[in-house]
Amino acid sequence: MSIYIKNHHLKKVMFLKGYNLSQLAIETDVSLSYMSLIMNGKRNPSAKLAKKISSVLDVEIEELFEFEQKEA
Repeated sequence: MSIYIKNHHLKKVMFLKGYNLSQLAIETDVSLSYMSLIMNGKRNPSAKLAKKISSVLDVEIEELFEFEQKEA
């Protein structure tokens, strides 16, 4: 399964919840550089990290991420 960030929605939710990139990185226990790569669409988070991000921001995971099943 591939997980993709919804276009700019994570940035909007972070702003509304009062988080900046470094705060979110600290709260989710990932490096600032890796969080930046996720935010810029250069890396996709694992399911576990996507769940952690949505939990920290107190929103449903589907609000922030899109899921794509790999075909067999």
